[in-house]
Amino acid sequence: MAIRTIKEPISKEKLKEIAKEEFGNVVKAVVDVEQEIMAIGGELHADEEVLLMETENSKRKNMRNFLHKELASGGWSKFSLAEQFGNISSEVSRAIRWRGKDKKLYEGAIERALELFDLTLEDNRWRGRLREIARVREVFCDAVSGGQEYKSSLEDLELYFFQFAVAARMKI
Repeated sequence: MAIRTIKEPISKEKLKEIAKEEFGNVVKAVVDVEQEIMAIGGELHADEEVLLMETENSKRKNMRNFLHKELASGGWSKFSLAEQFGNISSEVSRAIRWRGKDKKLYEGAIERALELFDLTLEDNRWRGRLREIARVREVFCDAVSGGQEYKSSLEDLELYFFQFAVAARMKI
């Protein structure tokens, strides 16, 4: 089924119909709370996020508060994609380090990583790579929640992001 953008209230019955077409009793959806719209029916949440960003000019920053205020106010866009992913890599490594040891530090690293993903998705230079960035964000969320959907792990993501950190340091 194609992803749909919903701009008007939708009934529970209609959502149940859509769920039957997709996953039986589940509908994946992404909501833009500022515009009061949502995208439903994607295979991945990432696809719905990208659709809203591309067709409705949705902004991820409207969906959450920023911890990195300086980066959110334009500093992040000064970094290359390798530098941005390298910074996300640091938060993934912190999450691994604190998992099972300090819940507050672990959750803080996860929250910061998600915010950095969102800032990367907002960077207009990467419009042609939104799907890739949104999908790796979704895989990160899967890893954090146990890797049930994609069999992902933080350790696998650390290896993925490490190459970007090295490239950023070497100015590749």
